[in-house]
Amino acid sequence: MSRRLAIVAWIALTAIMLSPGPAAAQRDEEARWFLGFPNWTIELYGGLSNFGRFLLQSPTIVPLVSAQRELTADNAFGFGGSIGATILPRTTVRLAFTHTSTELDYEDDTGNGSDLFDIGDVADLSSNILSIEAIRFLLPERIRLVPYGGLGFALAWWSLDDEEERDLISSGGDNTRLRLGGVGILGLQYRVSWHWRVRLEATTFGGGNPFSGEESFRPLTGFTIDEPTTVRQTLFRLAVAYTFGGPGRARRGRR
Repeated sequence: MSRRLAIVAWIALTAIMLSPGPAAAQRDEEARWFLGFPNWTIELYGGLSNFGRFLLQSPTIVPLVSAQRELTADNAFGFGGSIGATILPRTTVRLAFTHTSTELDYEDDTGNGSDLFDIGDVADLSSNILSIEAIRFLLPERIRLVPYGGLGFALAWWSLDDEEERDLISSGGDNTRLRLGGVGILGLQYRVSWHWRVRLEATTFGGGNPFSGEESFRPLTGFTIDEPTTVRQTLFRLAVAYTFGGPGRARRGRR
């Protein structure tokens, strides 16, 4: 499934970059922008990461129909940065890095409001995600407030710290798992000045589950009912961005 997400993201990213303008003159202008790369942007960001389900289990080796728990992760602080280039009017491609450290928890999912099978601080888990993303602004960036969206694909390193052994999770001797996936982005940009921008953004990484596959982290207790091939990580973040270049440079690039 993660491979499919990466393929879909790549097709969508290519379509955004190659989408034709309404007239031949505009297409020529966009081609010159692409060759000139008139503006580059660096940004730093931080925010709250939220995770999906890694596993669904019966808390006992012999499955109990009425008892379930899920392995998930605490909401945690995530941070990172990116560098991007304006390749077409209103279109930016950026290379981003995001780091998040969290703690794994078992949460009762029986459905009756019980917390009988809750277990906190199962193990420490961190993710390092390298992604390439195409961002499309819905309006010209000279406007103060502009919504935008984007797609891309990502490479994630999941690291498990099970040194504080509780006999619940095992890394199998290799504390790192590498997974591929896709990226979806929705955001709102406020232009403070031509060079400085502030962005509110929700970025969702949908990639391979480090607890699924031939080489994966393994639970040591319970009976696994569902082992999703993909897992979601959503980062709600605030970013500060600085753009090198400006309208004058862009005009010179179009001559």
